[in-house]
Amino acid sequence: MISTAIRLARVGSRSELAAALLMGLGYPCVMLAALIPHIWFFAAATAVTYAADWYLHQKGSYLVNRLGKVRAGLSIRFLLRQLMVILLLARLDLAESPLFYSAVACFLLFYGLQAPHGALTTLIRLRRTMPVVTRNVDLHAVRIPDAPPGALLRRSAEKMLHLDIPAVAGILIAAGTGEDVIGYAGIGLTLLLALLYLGALVPYVRRGRLAPPA
Repeated sequence: MISTAIRLARVGSRSELAAALLMGLGYPCVMLAALIPHIWFFAAATAVTYAADWYLHQKGSYLVNRLGKVRAGLSIRFLLRQLMVILLLARLDLAESPLFYSAVACFLLFYGLQAPHGALTTLIRLRRTMPVVTRNVDLHAVRIPDAPPGALLRRSAEKMLHLDIPAVAGILIAAGTGEDVIGYAGIGLTLLLALLYLGALVPYVRRGRLAPPA
């Protein structure tokens, strides 16, 4: 039965199947916790979805690719979590509070930064591609620019999206304790990290860093 479930879920092992089940059950639990509302149930369910999603990406699960094909890709899953945070705040009667407006503004700005981030990473990859295929040719004189550190480009979209964790955690703690400053700190940290990530990529698209044209 387990082997059949693994085959149907398009995962490679029992641990991946468990992660897929946790992720599949986690999102309904997040929504339920937001509607009840129950902050710590919400926090636990959210943590499960983060962990399961991360594990499946670490394993390169085929299921992750399939989710993207049915419009449930990585960006959509992160957006759903953030929308559930907003719903939770509204259900906690915080819709008129500065924390609520700050959370909405944070998530809008954060998603606005996804576009330049995607453009930068794509441009860096494309500009380092030679215009022709070469084999056994000395290209030393061409002065092909060095690649950015692997940490910047490897699974870059996933890394960028995970920068919302400080904001989500801070907002939940603030909503649960009444200490709004914690929420503002988390929001500020998320936006700062996102801007720093963009800033780290910018030097690699300068003219001197680009591969020469054909």
